Amino acid sequence: MSFEIEPIGVVEAARAEPTDDEWGGSEASIRLAPGFEASALAEIESFSHVEVLFVFDRVPDEKIERGARHPRGRTEWPAVGIFAQRGKNRPNRIGSTICRVVRAEGPRLVVAELDAIDGTPVIDLKPVMKEFLPRGPVFQPVWSHELMAAYWSEPGEGGANADGPVPTFGLNHVSLCVADPEVSLRFYERLLGVRESFRDENGIQALGPGPHDVLAFDRREPGREKGGIDHFGFRLVRPNDVEHARRAAEAAGAKILRQGEFGPSQPYLYVEDPDGHVIEIWYE
Repeated sequence: MSFEIEPIGVVEAARAEPTDDEWGGSEASIRLAPGFEASALAEIESFSHVEVLFVFDRVPDEKIERGARHPRGRTEWPAVGIFAQRGKNRPNRIGSTICRVVRAEGPRLVVAELDAIDGTPVIDLKPVMKEFLPRGPVFQPVWSHELMAAYWSEPGEGGANADGPVPTFGLNHVSLCVADPEVSLRFYERLLGVRESFRDENGIQALGPGPHDVLAFDRREPGREKGGIDHFGFRLVRPNDVEHARRAAEAAGAKILRQGEFGPSQPYLYVEDPDGHVIEIWYE
């Protein structure tokens, strides 16, 4: 079975050549094709985001992948199936990106951070609804985080600033002091849908509810008051940023408690702030 799809519009953008990174901070337009009325975009501005489906029309037939490959040709990353990555060398050449809606101007929709070059055919636009987003925690392998590290940085930014703040996914790890880790896990499973990822004699670690969130239940020491937080943490965007984090922590006046690895390419750093709070900075 085969079928044809006619473009509903075309991308108008400053970038004319495809590049791997630095798509952040940009704006592009999708101009509707002849035959579509401006009313096709009516009320699109009532949504914060739109999903843009487009065609990688510059990819030649001989570059199409129908099996597995190393993303970006990087052999330090695993060879993964073309349907387990977002590369442009896809059998049907279809790309999909969720963009922020900036404004609609007649038959033209302006969006932020669309990773498609000037002249790219657009085959559909769909408003983003929360109910169609993942209904559980989102997980992905380490190599994909490394691949995306500078993808949404702005042109000329080149990824992390070695002298600036440490890039993280935000505050997404809290370690609670609890009487019974098993009871606490069951409570948060029912309440937030977290799921167990690790346990030892000292406690249990769970993932969720957010895509990068970790909630830990550490057995409370005898005599310690009810409740309390043992430590909290920030998950790094890139594993090699742990040294950046150490330098930044020392420059800020933190006390370095310990540094090491949970496993290969899974570094961690524990520091103490001026008030005695323990902060975990890690990557996995």
